[in-house]
Amino acid sequence: MDYKGLVRELLTQCTSEQRKKWGLTQEQMAELLHISSRAYGNAERGKSCISSQTLVSLLGRMDEDDILELLLVFNQRVDELGDDMPI
Repeated sequence: MDYKGLVRELLTQCTSEQRKKWGLTQEQMAELLHISSRAYGNAERGKSCISSQTLVSLLGRMDEDDILELLLVFNQRVDELGDDMPI
C-alpha cells in the first residue's frame, strides 16, 4: 500500500465511524460537511478521498480524543509499513 492509499483508507474509516457516532445519515453528514451526498458516499466507500477543506471541516467537529486516535492509528500504520512505503 502506498501513502495515498493509507490516507484514503483511514479517512474512509474515520468519516464512517464519526457519522455513525453522531447518528447521522450519509445525506446529513454530507450537508454538515458542505459536500454533495454523492461525493460523501463515494468517500465513505473509498472510491474517492475527501478534500483538505472537507477534512478540516470534519476535524473541526470531532472530539479531541477522536482526532488523537486517528493520528495515533495513522502513525502506527506508517510505522508498520516502514520506510519502503511509496509516497
